[in-house]
Amino acid sequence: MKKFNSILAVALICFVGSATDAAVTVGHVQNAGAGQIQSSTGGAVTSGGVSIGIFASAPLDSAFGSTITSWAGLLAAGYQDVRSLSGAAPAVGFDWNFSGIGGSVSNIAISALPAGSQLYFFAFNAGSFINNASGFSGATEWAVIKDATNLSPADLGTRNVVLSTAVGSEILSGTDSGVNVRMAAIPEPSRLGLLGLGLAGFSMRRRRSAKA
Repeated sequence: MKKFNSILAVALICFVGSATDAAVTVGHVQNAGAGQIQSSTGGAVTSGGVSIGIFASAPLDSAFGSTITSWAGLLAAGYQDVRSLSGAAPAVGFDWNFSGIGGSVSNIAISALPAGSQLYFFAFNAGSFINNASGFSGATEWAVIKDATNLSPADLGTRNVVLSTAVGSEILSGTDSGVNVRMAAIPEPSRLGLLGLGLAGFSMRRRRSAKA
């Protein structure tokens, strides 16, 4: 019986140890060296915040700003902020709201954030992250970044997401401004709808003219 209990104790220790070890950390900071989010005109952003996360099945890059134009649109596309993943625990002093952004989210279960997953970065000029159901209301500008270097780390690893490494086509919405990234206006869904109706009407008129 004692031998059985000893084996059971060892098994439990190994199980707990492996469960504890199977976790990763995602960090983000903004400063002059790491890069900062700026407004579309290059000014400082004083309201809003940042979200970093993953998609279960990533949408096309062209979807951002066309079919996806809001936080609700991101969630509908299967987006999850790392703060909402299993085990996630923001560090003491953590703040991803403007201004003075810095901090990390640790203990994220690697089963929820597999190594090599593409991390997406979003910045909004209003609101804040509340949970994976609401947030960033009232934003009129945003930045969307899909940096090839921002892949989730292996077990026990840390990925520090910085803006200075994002260049060119990796900035899906916004513009490269040296080490910084400037936001871009978020298209209003109503305007996109009106544009679509306008194009449809124009096409119908062309077809009718051709028949006449």
